[in-house]
Parts: sequence; C-alpha cells; structure tokens
Amino acid sequence: MMKERNQTSLQRTSLQLSLLLISLMFLFTVRESEAQIYELIWSDEFDGSALNTENWSYDIGDGCPSLCGWGNNELQYYTAQSDNINVQDGYLNIIAKKERLGNKDYSSARIKTKGLQNFKYGRIESRMKLPIGSGFWPAFWMLSEENVYGGWPRSGEIDIMEYRGNAPTLAEGTIHYWRQGCSGGSACWAFQNNTYQLPNGNFSENFHVFAIEWGEFGIKWFVDDTEYAFIQRDQVDAEWYPFDESFYILLNLAIGGNFLPPPDEDTVFPQTMQIDYVRVYGDMNVPPQIDIPVNEEELDVEPGTQKEINPQIEDSDSSIEEVRFFFLDELIDTRTSPPYNITVDFPIERCYPFRVEATDIHNAVSVSETITFVAGSGCTKAPYNDAPFAVPGTIPMWQYNYGGPDIGYSEDTEFINQGTIDFPGEVVPRPYEAVDLMPVDAEGLPDYAIYEAVISEWLTYDISVAESSEFTLHLLIRSLGLTSLDFFLNEEKIGSLNFLRPSETITTETLENLTIPSGEHTLRVFLRFGSAELYQLELLDNNNTSIEPELGQEIPSQTELLPPYPNPFNPATKITFRMAEAGQATLELFDLSGRNVQTIFRGYVPAGEWSYTLRADGLSSGMYLVRLTHPSGVLSRPVSLVK
Repeated sequence: MMKERNQTSLQRTSLQLSLLLISLMFLFTVRESEAQIYELIWSDEFDGSALNTENWSYDIGDGCPSLCGWGNNELQYYTAQSDNINVQDGYLNIIAKKERLGNKDYSSARIKTKGLQNFKYGRIESRMKLPIGSGFWPAFWMLSEENVYGGWPRSGEIDIMEYRGNAPTLAEGTIHYWRQGCSGGSACWAFQNNTYQLPNGNFSENFHVFAIEWGEFGIKWFVDDTEYAFIQRDQVDAEWYPFDESFYILLNLAIGGNFLPPPDEDTVFPQTMQIDYVRVYGDMNVPPQIDIPVNEEELDVEPGTQKEINPQIEDSDSSIEEVRFFFLDELIDTRTSPPYNITVDFPIERCYPFRVEATDIHNAVSVSETITFVAGSGCTKAPYNDAPFAVPGTIPMWQYNYGGPDIGYSEDTEFINQGTIDFPGEVVPRPYEAVDLMPVDAEGLPDYAIYEAVISEWLTYDISVAESSEFTLHLLIRSLGLTSLDFFLNEEKIGSLNFLRPSETITTETLENLTIPSGEHTLRVFLRFGSAELYQLELLDNNNTSIEPELGQEIPSQTELLPPYPNPFNPATKITFRMAEAGQATLELFDLSGRNVQTIFRGYVPAGEWSYTLRADGLSSGMYLVRLTHPSGVLSRPVSLVK
C-alpha cells in the first residue's frame, strides 16, 4: 500500500508557490509559514526498502555503561533488527515489542543523524502516527552536533515532539539547557515545556505533522500547522544560549521511564511509531541590512550634549516591520516606519554603547554592530589626579576615580550630580559625573564632599603604598541615618564600619589593623546601608607617618624642601616641602652609603605646603639624607638620628 501524501504540508499560503510545487514537488520545494520563506534543503521520504545509512545511524542497547536507561530509567533495549525498525511501503516503522532482550523486558529502536546530517535554524518537521497505551514514549527531537558548551544539558536539547501513550490527545514541545548562574549539580538542568491538545480524536488514529521553526528569534512549535508555543531567545534563562549551534535529529520509541508510567495490563504489544517523512527547510529570507554612518571622530562627544543618529536600514527582498534602538543596553525606542533617526543624550562622563535591531515582515532579525560613544573621561578607570594617592596619606572623597558608573563609582541618581541643583550659585566640581557633591567651607576640610551617599553606592580610589604595613583608617563622615560601610582592597574586603548613628556634626570614625601590601591598589568604599556625607579618608601606617597639608598657606612661588625639624631628632622629626605646582612627588630616606633606607612617600600632591612626620622606629643612629623628587628636579636635606 502506497502512503498517502499530505499536499498541504508542502505549501503555505501563496498560490504561485502551490502551482510551482505541483510540477517540481521533489526538485524544489518552498514553504511560506508565518511570513517566513522556507525552501526544502533536506528530507528523507522513506521511499526505499531500507533505512538510508547516509542519513541515519542506530543507537544500540540500554545506554550502559555510561548512560544506563538512557538517562531516564527507560525499560527498553534498542536494536537494529528488522522487527524493531524497517522501511516498508514508503514509511519508516519503529516497533516496540514485549520480549526479554539484554536484561530488558522490551525492545524498540532509536536512530539519529549525528555525524551525517546536522542543521542550524529552519523549519524541521515530520509526519507521523503514534502508538497508544500506557508506557509508550515516542519522540522526535534534536541534540547539539558538537556539544560546544559541554555535555547535556549544557549544549541544549530541542524536543520537537514528545508524547505519552497514556495521554493520546496531548503532544509536548520542550527545550532543555543549563540554568543561568548555576555552579553545578542536577539543579542546573532547566527546561521550558509547552503542551498541545488535539481538538478531535487522538494521535494514534491518523497522521499528524509535528514541526518547529527555529531561528535567531527563538523557537516556535506547530502541530498540523497550528502554532501552539513560541519561546523567544531572550526568554531563555540560560547561563549561555545553546540554541545557536548545529543540531542533529533523533527518532525513537521508548518504553516507560521518568516521563510516564510503565506499561500495564491493558497495554497492547507490538505497536508502531510510523513516520511518513522528515523534512528540513532552510530560511531563504535575506535579513535587513543596517548601517550606522558615524565616523571614528564622531564617537568622542562632550558630556552634557546630545546627538542625532541616522541609521540606514534596507531590506532587499521584503520590507521592514520593526526597528528597535538600544542605548546603554536598554531599549529606548521602537519604530515601524521610516525615518529611523533618533536623538540620544550624553548627560555625564561615561561610555554609551548604541546598537540597532531590525526585523522584516518575514521575521528575519538583524543586529547592528555596537558603536560606543565616549563622553569626557569615558569608561576607563583612572585616578582623578592622573596618579594614585600616596599612602600613608589623605584622600579627599570627592576625588574618586574616573571611569563613570560601575567602574569609577556606583550612584543612585545615575545621570546627574545632584549638587549642581541643590546648591544654586555654588561652583560644584565634576558637574558631568553622577556622584552628588556639595561645597564645604570649613578650615581643615576639603573644599567639597560627597553629598547624601545612600545604600549600595560606592566609590573607588587608586592608591600607591610605599611600604607594606599595618594601617589605621580615619574617615571624616556625617552619618545621616544608621549607616554601615565596607572597605575593599582590589575587591577583597579588608574592614567595615558598622552602625554609625546619625550625627549633626562631622565625626572621625576609625578602623585599625588594616594590612595593605606595597604597590598600587584600588580602594573601594561601599555604603552597605544608611546614608551619609563623606569628607575625607586618611590612611596612617604603624609609624603614624602621613602627609599633612599646612593650612592657610598661599601657593609657593617655587618648590622647596625645608630643613627637617628638630634636627638631630629622636623620636620624630617633621619634614616639610613646598610644591609650586601639583604633580607626582617622591620622598625618600638614604643612608650615607647611598642605600635607600625608606620610601617615605610616593604619589600625587596638589600645589601647596606639605609636611610629614618621620619616626625613628626601625632606624639606627646616624646621618641620613632626605631626598625629594618632584616634576622639576631633585632636592636633598641632611638629617641626624641620635638614640
């Protein structure tokens, strides 16, 4: 008996394509489905007398020793015997039998195209009739050809059709993958499942077509050309999206297992999963072309400005259905007709990634290359003064690192320095960065402070530590609510200040015994909860050595290293120097043989007069030379320690 052909499965809605199909059915097949344009690229019509081994290979056994029960506690033993699998009268027959074979009570068959035929995207369909009764588990499914992301479920599984013989009116479509953020174990397996209810009869009575349409947009499931499920790519909560690689096809008829109950006394054997054909259609639609005409010079923009962007979007074989604009990785606008120009704002110093996505009426999606606009200092972490703060030393809190949000700082009012609004008439620095600053008019304090830092905000500071030591941290702060802060060195937490009570005045909070090695580091100050004004941070080593500004002094006309006082000294002496201009400075102590005994300080200092307290701890009696290296040269002074 020759099989009945389902002509409707070879065509969609176009009359012209239907006429062409009648004359060239097996030479050139085109489908137009849900606006997709599909062309037949591979099929097995099972018209021969045996399975085509250029398309299919057999899985034999029960999965042991590596995957006993095929990973699902299945009850059958797979064979390649003709009474379990054969091709007759234009059909592939997979037959389940009740017989003892290989320590199993049932036999059946499973075939796959792995290593022979694999596919990425398109419409994959099969017309089949299914068995009925408890225990029967036929499946039409796909696995990754190369396992690019690792073994199951890391590289994904697509179930085009799964069916339980004890529920003969229901068919299911499922994807399996590795759950996002999961570190290991069975909990990492994730799946999304959808069920189709046959409106009349059951799947054992007649042939039905099971299909998916699979592309960059996601996966759609069909039964008899009725779409019953659509999982979009961005709905898949996977650690990595595995459904963008080539997959191969599997057909099998399992018995029992985790998916359904086993056969019972009413289950009839043998029964057959009968397949009319398997066909794969490629999407021949040409996706939209997107060009963003911005040259390299135009990517550097001024903060506080805006720019009009005019993407050029065309589609050579259809028309554009929708254009989506993404700015800072968020959807900011959607257009369904030209013009496709859009104006974007650059309110603060940072990097601004911009891209465009376009979909045509045939559901083809194109994504432009991401271009990145750089406003001001951009998104590269860098110290405020172009050099790290010297430690031991003092750090004004408003001089946090460049780099913008999530690099130099994290800020709740993301696009504005609130101090520019709340202090009208005052000059507030860094107006095009988002950290809120306020002016300070008090002797001994920085000119500006962090204004109302709130929960989860943080700031970073690059520091340069002359010598490894135990340090004490002093933070000048006014707590506005019950406040706790954490301190991180290179993202490792080194200490916390907890439950600081609200205060009407600025207080000094102290954190002791912080071990900081020599070298350059990034210090991050994180406000865990509460809110506060942040003024100044000071790090002193165990010798209590730190740089101190001499307040009330005018900027000197020349750089000088003043004589240490007292000299000779014991237990400490004050070393003072004057900087005519801001810049990198290094203060060192040498013995008379020219050996560097101690690097007292290395880092950036503003113009002005500065002093250090040098303590005798760890030094022997004798003559030493204090050397100041500054942008304009080198200065030296003798100093004598008497013990």
